[in-house]
Amino acid sequence: MKNFFSALLIISIFTLQTTAFAQGDLIGTREEGRGCFTMNAAAQKYQTEVTTIADRIRSNIPAKTSEYRSVVDETLKEKRSEWSTGRQTVYDTLLERATTPERQKAVETFKETMEAAVAMRESSIDIARDAYRKNMDTLLFSHETTLLNWISAFQTAIHNAVTKTEADCNAGVSLSEAQSAFRANLQAADLTRENGISGVSSAREQLKIITQSRDEAIKKALDAYKTSEQIIVTALREAFTRD
Repeated sequence: MKNFFSALLIISIFTLQTTAFAQGDLIGTREEGRGCFTMNAAAQKYQTEVTTIADRIRSNIPAKTSEYRSVVDETLKEKRSEWSTGRQTVYDTLLERATTPERQKAVETFKETMEAAVAMRESSIDIARDAYRKNMDTLLFSHETTLLNWISAFQTAIHNAVTKTEADCNAGVSLSEAQSAFRANLQAADLTRENGISGVSSAREQLKIITQSRDEAIKKALDAYKTSEQIIVTALREAFTRD
């Protein structure tokens, strides 16, 4: 599927957003009249954004996949219909030029063998496409599950970092110590993000493998068709030049 991962695109966006948070200093300011440090509103806003992204992934991956496949299938159906009409025009033209029973028979044979070759080509290509989609579905499901688990773990790590910082402040820990501990906890959470990014690379590699397998199968089908086509056309040409 060309540029299949709108999902990977979503992942890239998420990666950029989490980088800003995980490496930044989102510690708020002390409230007047209190000696307790509080997280600023950016933390809550971030958690909401990440939740939105997770929801988008759950809905976009299956929706975009289904939408893309529907467009591809409809386009291929239309093209095959056009090609079939074009072949029939060629057959009709050949029959008009076939002035002897022998040539007429040759044209009929040409049509039968050519249609058989086309049917074989289309069947082989459809098998390759179906296998690709099954492998893609497996990859998508696995990737989506891994991604959502990663997001959940990252959210939990950030939440724990925030909770720990607020607890430190309420317990009278100095602002500098609370900030230092918060940054350390963010760095630990960032490891979760990095592990998720490595998972994205793995998914891309798997995508390359199944795409290559599909492309090779389609090329094999097309090469076989071209060979058959040459033999069929040669036989027709010989029949027309025989007498």
